[in-house]
Amino acid sequence: MNPVIENDIKEIVEHSEEDLKFLDGLKIFVAGATGFVGSWLMNAFAGANKYLGTKIDVTALTRGGPSRLSIPENEYVRWVADDYNELFVGIPKAHEILIDAVLVDDAPHRMFSKTMDGISRMIDMDSPVARIMYTSSGIVDHMPSKMTQERAAYAASKAMGEFMYGQLGDRKVVVVIPRLYSFMGPGLDSKFAVSQFMQAGMGGKDIEVWSPLSTRSYMYPTDMVEWLLAVLVRGSDRIPYNVGAAAPMSMIDVGHEIANLWGVQAYSPHEIDAGDYYVPAIGRAMSELGLDVRVPFGEGVRRWKEYLTTSLIT
Repeated sequence: MNPVIENDIKEIVEHSEEDLKFLDGLKIFVAGATGFVGSWLMNAFAGANKYLGTKIDVTALTRGGPSRLSIPENEYVRWVADDYNELFVGIPKAHEILIDAVLVDDAPHRMFSKTMDGISRMIDMDSPVARIMYTSSGIVDHMPSKMTQERAAYAASKAMGEFMYGQLGDRKVVVVIPRLYSFMGPGLDSKFAVSQFMQAGMGGKDIEVWSPLSTRSYMYPTDMVEWLLAVLVRGSDRIPYNVGAAAPMSMIDVGHEIANLWGVQAYSPHEIDAGDYYVPAIGRAMSELGLDVRVPFGEGVRRWKEYLTTSLIT
């Protein structure tokens, strides 16, 4: 395992020890286990079993692709390959906790229909599940005035997912809803601007910043997982919690900081516009769950660079 990931897992286990111990002996079903969020959660469960001696039993759904971060199958981790045509067919139906981290990356109409079908099947699973975590998105609260069709479909599916899970009033099940904002770090999709900045810097290329005044805040995966575990274990039923960093940065400042890290330049290739603002209000998570952001932006991108460079070596 990459040493950066190994150290990050140890950090997660240390800071989330009590929440992970709460999950000891429970059976968890994770949909979307090979994506960015799912892979990091899977590493946290595996890390707890390794370093704390817990026996968190995880069934992980994959559509056949590799995990972003290597998680081997063992007696407590089993992978189930499936697709959206026959979602969840043959999957063991004896899980206490269900985590829905599925993100369908597809054409807009298929993204919405497949997501709704997947959520319906998750809800209809004949399982004694007691707690569900649905990973929603901050876009539900911060819908920009201008969106591509893909982003509009994504926003609509996340909002509808919250609604559908929220209707489980006739079952004794707790539904917790983290709304995820912007992240950085190992395993992040290359489609995001911050990933493209890192790839350009690693290749020795200057960084183009197309929306220099757009404002974001970036959370490193160790903080993300600590927050998600806290919401999973201690979050209130059907009350959304924003998950993300609260320190706003303009994208040109993000570009400059990453450029300095790699020894290249950052610039905006066109006329500057007003940009948009996508930063979470995290007071509820901090006050109710005692959470904080431990890894500042500069430290997060430094670790990310170390991961990228050591991955090339190994």
